[in-house]
Amino acid sequence: MQQLDVTGLDFADSSFDAAVARLSVLRLADAQQSPALQELGRVVKAGGAIRLLEYVRPHGTFRRIVARFWEPWIAWAHEASFHWRTAKHVPKWFPISLS
Repeated sequence: MQQLDVTGLDFADSSFDAAVARLSVLRLADAQQSPALQELGRVVKAGGAIRLLEYVRPHGTFRRIVARFWEPWIAWAHEASFHWRTAKHVPKWFPISLS
């Protein structure tokens, strides 16, 4: 098992068919999120899948209220928050729609 810096992966361009980042990009400082996404895009082959499992602020009043209730637990269990803005960086590097 290797531990790598997602903003500077030690792999050649187009090394992988797919990549998964689970609760990792959101832990980066805002300024590091875009370089991390760019790096994931670099090591995945054209047309390959990149999956991000990240916390994002939900839409809708009820969902936002529920998210506020869960935030202390999420902060304790995952050292994460709904305040991270990973979603704003995704469209810059990946032509997808967020849902």
